[in-house]
Amino acid sequence: MAIGSDDDEGQFFNSTGISHNVHFFFGMYCTIFPFIASTGNVIFVMVCISDREYRSLSSTQILLWSSCSQLLSCSFHSLGGIFALTSVEIPFIVNKICGALMAGNDTFQYALILLLALNRTIAVCSLHRFDLLFCPRNLKICLCLCMLDGAIFVAAYLLPWFNFTFDIHRLCWIDSGELIDYIISVDFCETMLKLLIAFGLYLIILLYLRIKKSIKSTFSERKVFFQSLFVILIPFLDFFAFYYTEFIGSGYFFVMASNVSWMFMLCVNPYIYIAVNRTLRQKYVMILHQICGMNQTKRFAPSASRLSKGEIYLKNILKTKVVPI
Repeated sequence: MAIGSDDDEGQFFNSTGISHNVHFFFGMYCTIFPFIASTGNVIFVMVCISDREYRSLSSTQILLWSSCSQLLSCSFHSLGGIFALTSVEIPFIVNKICGALMAGNDTFQYALILLLALNRTIAVCSLHRFDLLFCPRNLKICLCLCMLDGAIFVAAYLLPWFNFTFDIHRLCWIDSGELIDYIISVDFCETMLKLLIAFGLYLIILLYLRIKKSIKSTFSERKVFFQSLFVILIPFLDFFAFYYTEFIGSGYFFVMASNVSWMFMLCVNPYIYIAVNRTLRQKYVMILHQICGMNQTKRFAPSASRLSKGEIYLKNILKTKVVPI
């Protein structure tokens, strides 16, 4: 509800002192941008559905779960933006359940980042053990452990002592509750550990390629390096911004910046893998041409001559299929 004296003439929406126009702009952003951010994930899911062989790769299955998780987060962000635009308080039960799912889903995403880093490290550095370590049964076990990690936080936030709810005035998800400091500390330490281990694994890949010179192209090495930077640093910056507001507190615009960075993280990962993986990039182009009704998909069909040097190297060792970097 808007508060203030009659002298405001409705200039301010709430106690943050932010004008209606600014609040409306951010509300529209929170409502519309998640749909735009979902585009890359939606196309990736379509690629996986249309290509059974590509979907069978362990890295693709991890990315598929990650894309579905990010789509769920985008839907929750849009829901909060809709309530903010209509100036209607979210019912407590709805806010409680959505917040618990949001918190658990966020934890699940960070677990998938770590699992993908482990998958890439074994694929590059220990190919002869890859099929053994990431066989379908072991992959399902790993994914179940990631889901269990998220489910623990969902159950915790459903308890009366912890809340993760959307504040329509500040346009962000915030923690509250009597014992919230404990779960924030646990989440902080766990997430930091996941990101540091994942970043360390990507550095191992880079050092391995540099020392062994298995892939002679320095461009391939740079692709792996920049992939690690974006995949790790973007979640880390969002992670830092969120916990900075939790532990120290900050103004309206810094909180909004944290929320914006969160939504940006949801959309950037698919495009990182488009940029660094030629095969996936070609599949995206084929899907886009099918959507647009164009009959030029054969031109973009993946072929051995169009594979990157890194993918050719991996294909020659595996002898069966490409494990994309």
